[in-house]
Amino acid sequence: MGILPRFLLLILASALVVLGFNLYNSQLVGEVTPECGDGFCTARECKEGCKADCKVEMCQDGECTLAIENCQTSQDCPCPSGALCRPGRQNADQYGCASVMCGDGLCDQEFENNQDCCQDCGCEAGYECSNNVCFIAPPRVGFSPLIVRKNLSASTLAANPFLANGSGIQHPFFTIILTNSGRPTSNFVIEFDLGKYASNKQTVKSLSKGEEVPIQWFLEQDDIWLTIYKDIETSLNVTVNYFDAQGIAHRMHRSYPFTLLSRNHVDILYGDLAYFVTPDDVETVGRNAREIWVELGNKIKLIEDNGSIQFPVETLYYGEGNPTDVLVLLASVYQDIGLEPAFVETQEGTFLWVRYKNDYVTLDTRQFGKAWEAGTVEKIPKIDDIRFIWQIWEDWGAFSLTFDPRLIPGRDFSWRDTLEGSCTCPDDCRMVVVYDLRNNGLVDLDICAESLFTLNKEEVASRDWCLTMPAGSSKELRHGWSDNVCGDFDNVFSWKLSD
Repeated sequence: MGILPRFLLLILASALVVLGFNLYNSQLVGEVTPECGDGFCTARECKEGCKADCKVEMCQDGECTLAIENCQTSQDCPCPSGALCRPGRQNADQYGCASVMCGDGLCDQEFENNQDCCQDCGCEAGYECSNNVCFIAPPRVGFSPLIVRKNLSASTLAANPFLANGSGIQHPFFTIILTNSGRPTSNFVIEFDLGKYASNKQTVKSLSKGEEVPIQWFLEQDDIWLTIYKDIETSLNVTVNYFDAQGIAHRMHRSYPFTLLSRNHVDILYGDLAYFVTPDDVETVGRNAREIWVELGNKIKLIEDNGSIQFPVETLYYGEGNPTDVLVLLASVYQDIGLEPAFVETQEGTFLWVRYKNDYVTLDTRQFGKAWEAGTVEKIPKIDDIRFIWQIWEDWGAFSLTFDPRLIPGRDFSWRDTLEGSCTCPDDCRMVVVYDLRNNGLVDLDICAESLFTLNKEEVASRDWCLTMPAGSSKELRHGWSDNVCGDFDNVFSWKLSD
């Protein structure tokens, strides 16, 4: 070995000795080694955050080393007053400390509760937070209509209030779904009404959270429907009263527009011509179907179809009717004497089927007023349906109606006048006429009236009124006039049903 290699080996050995001495001293006196990752943790490495060599427990020196320590892992990193150690929180600082904020959606129970920050901590059962204050939670009760009928005819409601179809299946007039998505509620009272014409009240003991209850209103048979002789725009009203868990009363109300069609309409779904057949209201004429056809044909004038259907009493009162009016009039008389009439529905219209001489004949009321032979149909067009009157009453559960003549509007309206005053010639005439109006019928009347004064047969004064006369009511109208002339005084009173 030469001199130079020996010299190099000597230098290398000296360096190793110095290095070992320095490492030994660094462990004893805390001097820093710049070598992070050499397996030795020095004070300097703690400060500089050498995670490779230093663990948290090695650096508990009273100083917070951010690269290694935070408020959660070391007592060297305490949070200031009013802050919480939440390293994972979005608003945490470099030490892991987060300030407490009401409204951040996090309930910090060390500083917050439901009394001072219900936005974050919520409220006790039965209460809810509003503007950061706990109030008694309002109930979450509601209702929605499941079946809303917008129009039905009065004749249908009178004869078929359960809205039964051809299979006899009944349908409710109105249905709502009562719901509760909040606290338990109790003592429900549900009230329905269709103006002054029908009403219903039902009760529900209680509703728990998430519960739904259907409430159905089935009408009852009532003759009031036959008093409706013209279409009425009204509303179907629903009122729900109940109590919440604190015993506080609540009320909900809604109205739905409803057109109550006159008694002289037929509904498409639940109506039928059989509802207009009233055998108890007609007197038997003739002895068989032919004689009745001829007898009534001499009394009733056939008019064009106007889309309306009269009850037999109305047709007899007015002395005229369209083919459908005659159809139900004949059916009523035939039913009364047991001839088993039936309506025959075809593509060309509705005919009347009736027993005659131990067989059935088909009558076309469009030929009413003509001879019996002209009214009978030899070959019936394609039949879509045959409906016996009695079958509809039995199978559908419909009621056989009676039609009181006093239901005819204006039939039982009367008036009389009383003259008060005098004409003293030559220049002092003072007159007052008092009209006493009476509605003795069974229907409310809307009338318009006129009073006309004449002097020496010339008009000198007039006055108009339009008013409602409820069934069974009376009303007094007064018309006065004065002038400085005199002569032959007279008054004329006239009235009519308003549209």
